[in-house]
Amino acid sequence: MKQDTKKVQKTSENQTLMHAQKQNIELYLKYNYKDIENVTLTDVEDTPMGKLINGYVNDNTKLFFTATISGDTFDNGIGLSGELGDLAKYDKDKSVTEIKDEQNKK
Repeated sequence: MKQDTKKVQKTSENQTLMHAQKQNIELYLKYNYKDIENVTLTDVEDTPMGKLINGYVNDNTKLFFTATISGDTFDNGIGLSGELGDLAKYDKDKSVTEIKDEQNKK
């Protein structure tokens, strides 16, 4: 019973994390990559290095990504499928912090 309670709590924490970081991940992907219409987050992985959020874009599972959560926030650590990487707008991605700073200056 204790094991099930911990599993439910972990699932709830992961759902909360995905919900909290979806806006940052969407901002990052839509700013740095072409033709991003929607972002789907699928799950959270716990690793020795921290948490990873997996997902895909445009309802196409071939356009997948893994976003690294530093502390409790996504800023710029991301792994992409080759197909998603091909949609890059720039040689170097801007971080969420850089994008928000740029938007605040406008």
